[in-house]
Amino acid sequence: MGDRRKELEALLEEAEHEGDYTKLLPLTLEYGTYVEEEFGRKSLEYTSWMNDLGTIYRDIGAYEDSEKTFLEANELLAEIETRDGPNYATSVNNTAGLYRRMKRYEDAERMFAESIRAYRASLGEDHFLFISALNNLGLVYQDEGRYDEAEPLHKRCLEFLENEDEKNVIAIGTTLNNLGTLYQHQERFDEATAALQKAADLYGRELGEDHPLYATSLNNLAYSRFLGGDRIEALKEFGRVVDITKRKFGEGSSYHNSAVRNLSIIEEMAKNLEEDT
Repeated sequence: MGDRRKELEALLEEAEHEGDYTKLLPLTLEYGTYVEEEFGRKSLEYTSWMNDLGTIYRDIGAYEDSEKTFLEANELLAEIETRDGPNYATSVNNTAGLYRRMKRYEDAERMFAESIRAYRASLGEDHFLFISALNNLGLVYQDEGRYDEAEPLHKRCLEFLENEDEKNVIAIGTTLNNLGTLYQHQERFDEATAALQKAADLYGRELGEDHPLYATSLNNLAYSRFLGGDRIEALKEFGRVVDITKRKFGEGSSYHNSAVRNLSIIEEMAKNLEEDT
């Protein structure tokens, strides 16, 4: 049994690295039998495995299985550490993320609010997980068009992240992109461009201009410039994204094809706007 478990752990690590869900799901299900046998169902180890399983179900689109798994984990964790525990909060946060993906926004909002309450009770408000849950709730508000409610949550997240001693570059950049998207929805294009420019500069400086996150952020910035009327600079930046994705991922890759398609769409839109003026 011990040899098979070690073999499973190695196979799981390989499947995770490859992103091969055809292998990952059956391996995870088999691994769960060993976790349950060793630790029992009412254990943090078993509920951690359940959250891993729920995430896999979510990622392959098996939403009913994912929901069932997350909800069972939530109830087990409520018994293990009460509804004020950090692991319970994380499991509920995962459930909320599933509901957001399913566009069940009322359920997502309810679950994110519960995770925020539990994080506050267990970790306090000066903790990354509490702040991250606030940001997640802000994203739901964006999905629902409740931009005035989303903005202060994203700003609070950004302030927290920028004041940390050890800067989480990816989290800061993601939050800036969230703000930029929000401002675009509100047609506050100058503020959107400023936030997205800051994100692109941060990624370029800290991660390098060949990093996928830099290319994604630059693409968002270019679109914001286009919406704000700066078509010439926008087209230049879309062109840079095409060059970066070609160099980094190769011509014909999904990343490069997407960048080429975006540039083509924007060029056509720019042409139509010129003809209308």
